This record gives sequence, structure tokens and C-alpha cells, in this order.
Amino acid sequence: IDEPGHADNTATLKLKKTAPFSALLSVNGERNSQKSLAEWIEDWADYLVGFDANGDAIQATKAAAAVRKITIEANQTADFEDNDFSGKRSLMESVEAKTKDIMPVAFEFKCVPFEGLKERPFKLRLSIITGDRPVLVLR
Repeated sequence: IDEPGHADNTATLKLKKTAPFSALLSVNGERNSQKSLAEWIEDWADYLVGFDANGDAIQATKAAAAVRKITIEANQTADFEDNDFSGKRSLMESVEAKTKDIMPVAFEFKCVPFEGLKERPFKLRLSIITGDRPVLVLR
């Protein structure tokens, strides 16, 4: 009993990633242009389902079309008020990204992550970073 023999034998399991799972990992957190993300969605459409703000499903092909046609509207309002003993200044900016089609806010990517495992869903959220050109990020 001085040497019980626990953990004398150990093993390391290395599973091979599938191509869809590797594609999912490559896009996760990356900054994409509209074109590159739309092409990625089209390439992996068999594994993807988009969702709108209400949670309704959108076909991947329609989601790719919506990603290709984004309109960004930016408004800025400034209010100034000066009195004898006080002053007030406020600035409000609003930025909105929209499209003629239904814009996906999230995706579900279903695939087998590693050979030998079962298929499972992965949830992704779409973020749009506004600037000179929109940058899209899936997380």
C-alpha cells in the first residue's frame, strides 16, 4: 500500500479536426470584409443556418446576400445652450447598420468537430464594426 500505482498508465488522445470544424475555427473572432464573410457563408451553407433578431431561421444563401448589401447610417446631433450663470452642451451620435434583406444577427453551425464524435451545433453572433468600410466578425 506504500505505492498504490495510481496513474502508472496514461494516454494522450489526439483527434483529427474535420474540415468544417477547421473552417469554423478559422473564422471565429476574425475581422472579415463583407465579400470574404459572404463567400465563407456561401462555401459552408450546408452547415449554416442564420437567425434574425426575432430568432426566426434564415437560409444561408439569403444571409450571405444580406451581408453583401449593408447600409450604414450615421447621424450626429449637437445641442448648445448658454445662460448667464450656466451652460449646457450635449452631443448625440447614432449609427445603424441595415440591409434591404433580413439581416442575420446570429448563426448556428452544425458539424462533427473531430472524427469519431457526434455532430453538434455551434452558436455564432454577428458583429458589425462601422468605419470607412464595414468589418464583420463572427464569434
